[in-house]
Amino acid sequence: MLARLAPLLARLLPDRLRRAFEGFWTVPLMLAMLGPGAVAAIHFTPRAALPASALAALAVIEEDGARAVLSTVAGGVMTVATMVFSISFVALSITAQQLSPRMLDFVLRDRAMQTLIGAALATFLFAGGALMFGAARDQWRLALAAPLALAAAAWVLAAAVLFVYRMTRIMRPDEMVARRGDAFVKAARGLSDAPGGCAAASAEGAATLERALGAARTLRVREAGYVGGIDLGGLVALACARDAVIALDVRANDYLTPGQSFGRAAGLDAAFDADVAALLQMTDRRAPDDGAIYEAQGLSEAAVRALSPGINDPATAIACLDRLFEGMIHVAAAPPAPVALADKAGAPRLLRAPYGVAEMLAQAAAPVAHHGASDPMVTARLRALTAQLVAAARRAPDREAARAFAATLPG
Repeated sequence: MLARLAPLLARLLPDRLRRAFEGFWTVPLMLAMLGPGAVAAIHFTPRAALPASALAALAVIEEDGARAVLSTVAGGVMTVATMVFSISFVALSITAQQLSPRMLDFVLRDRAMQTLIGAALATFLFAGGALMFGAARDQWRLALAAPLALAAAAWVLAAAVLFVYRMTRIMRPDEMVARRGDAFVKAARGLSDAPGGCAAASAEGAATLERALGAARTLRVREAGYVGGIDLGGLVALACARDAVIALDVRANDYLTPGQSFGRAAGLDAAFDADVAALLQMTDRRAPDDGAIYEAQGLSEAAVRALSPGINDPATAIACLDRLFEGMIHVAAAPPAPVALADKAGAPRLLRAPYGVAEMLAQAAAPVAHHGASDPMVTARLRALTAQLVAAARRAPDREAARAFAATLPG
């Protein structure tokens, strides 16, 4: 239940808190707190609260036996967890070399792995804490903790079996490609949606923004880093509060150097430049959960590695291309991503630069075409997929980008 609670909280909380709940340790720490909580519950439960039949059953369990069970459980769960992780990480390192280190994002985000860590920590803390019951009057508490510890150990064992099963699936190339492909298609489908807290402005609104930005100031970042995830709703709210307009020239996961410009602003005092930059959420690494281009490049990297002489797996490369073009075809056939965003009153406030088919072809499909130029299966599949992309494109710039890419293919 707790493993499903974190994603729900992530959708309801503000963006900065959302990132905290999406971290690797969120679910394990939430589960780990169950261990000390259970010890405290047993400690503060009065003996009179238990029925006589339960006390009679607990009297059969000796103190030494209960302590032996708790000690065995405390050491055993950590040993099992350590062995499982050691074996899995060796196998996953091999998988990362064959496909892409980005594929390990799914392992770190996998709830089975996080549940196993949390269950092992909770069981260890519970068994260790229960061993502190030492007074003669606490013998019934030791007797109660022993079967509970055994039940928790069974929970850990079930989580370990589930974890091993999930890892064996994840280590298969087709499973990893399918996961990355699903993530990319989902991100591509969301490109045409207006972000929360704002609405898409009309073409007239976009023209109004361009005119208002004629005498705009240049916005620059102070520190280097990746654009972790642009809070577009926050930018629109800031511009609305100051009766200003903003234009962004960067996208999620773009890398910026100190002093580099990232946009323009009109009607906004320089004192608010830091607030605008803060809404870019700069980080020291690329964010796997922001930007369709990140997912597209993950498929591209997997295809390039599959085509390397040491692996020579064109079937996996073709599977990556199929999912890559699936997302691009959706982008080309869907309504265009809103370039101009308006506030709740309908006033245009923000211009942005969304990703399109041309960027995806250049940054994701072109590397695969280069490395697969000598493979007839890959080039034939690329020509067929590009033809489908041209046929599905609703806008002339997308069709021209696809035709230009097709012209670079061999044969």
